[in-house]
Amino acid sequence: MTGQAYTDVETIGPWRILRHCNGQFYVSWYDAFTRQMRRASLKTDSIKSACEIVQGLVDRAVVGVPRDALRIQPIRTVRELLEGHRSYIANLASAEAEGIQTDKILESALADRRLASLVRSDFEALRDDWLGCGLAISTVSRRLSTLRSAVRRAVDDRRLPREHAPKIPEFRTKNDIRSADPKGDVCSPKELAAIYDATVDPHLRVLWAALFATAARDGALFDFTGAQVDLVNSRINLNPPKRVQTKKYRPILPIIEPFRRWANLFPKDHVIQWRGERLVSAKSGVRRAVDRAGLGKRDGQDISVNPYSVRHSVGRFMRRHGVETEEISLWLGHRAPPSNCETTLIYSPYGPNYLSNAKAAVEKFFEEIASHAATPLLEPPQNVVDYFARLRSDTHKRKDNPNAR
Repeated sequence: MTGQAYTDVETIGPWRILRHCNGQFYVSWYDAFTRQMRRASLKTDSIKSACEIVQGLVDRAVVGVPRDALRIQPIRTVRELLEGHRSYIANLASAEAEGIQTDKILESALADRRLASLVRSDFEALRDDWLGCGLAISTVSRRLSTLRSAVRRAVDDRRLPREHAPKIPEFRTKNDIRSADPKGDVCSPKELAAIYDATVDPHLRVLWAALFATAARDGALFDFTGAQVDLVNSRINLNPPKRVQTKKYRPILPIIEPFRRWANLFPKDHVIQWRGERLVSAKSGVRRAVDRAGLGKRDGQDISVNPYSVRHSVGRFMRRHGVETEEISLWLGHRAPPSNCETTLIYSPYGPNYLSNAKAAVEKFFEEIASHAATPLLEPPQNVVDYFARLRSDTHKRKDNPNAR
């Protein structure tokens, strides 16, 4: 007995579990500073729950006063893990993609399983289930990487005992990586001109022109604002202010001369908008343009033409025109500019010769597409001029009246 109100029930590690006369359980410990036994409520009347909570203190190697640790409950299931991980991914540049992968895992059979119980065969079954639904092995790998990251952070935060952390296998082999289909098939300038001609909506014409001029990933262009254009130094920074760079590096590029005529019209807000909002996907519009251009097949074989096709096409075009691999990699964001002082003058984004060979090749690429296109490309077509005028007007209205939509 520890007094009339409390009864000793269990001892787990250095902690004692007490039952109060009202049925609630408490954890008790010896405070060496005051030389007294102290206690804190476990906020449960279940002995099983009380034991699990106190065992969690032991698993996390909690010492001293446990009150803060009790407020942060240990993670037991996949669902608890991923729901707790959402606050972390919300601040990532890849937040949208991470959120989608998280939702898909929580729809799986593992969602309510205890992490400590998971073994390799569980992940193999999950892999087979996803592959059976038509997912590529690369998507399976990407999805499991989200779970792997969440586990690692939970262990580091001592919310998941290391011995309870499942080992999540990597199922994608080197052969899978080498044999993976490209995200978009390479297209000739004539084929890209046909797609541009088949595009009617002005915001999608802007997308194609920006792709031809920068070979950026479409996600970077959906984020892109006129404020990222430096017309004085003739540079475009594809990485928005305050966005942390990821391994999919967004470079600073020189503006090719034909595209300067487009950039002169950009509003300070998002350049590619639909119904007054930033565009987040152009899949349906791109697909319609590709279908109208008759480019779903080539030589009787199905091909995949999408914004990534432009990146592959530009890279192939630059290589064919003798641009060095390092310049191609820098232009496409496959690598960040080197920090070595010996290369600073050559690769400084604001140096006069920065990516000059790549820029010359991309200008040729842009001009060759324009030579095949019936729709103006070297100058923005009229509906694009009108579109930009409308965006600039809307920007001014919002500035004058912050509450206006």
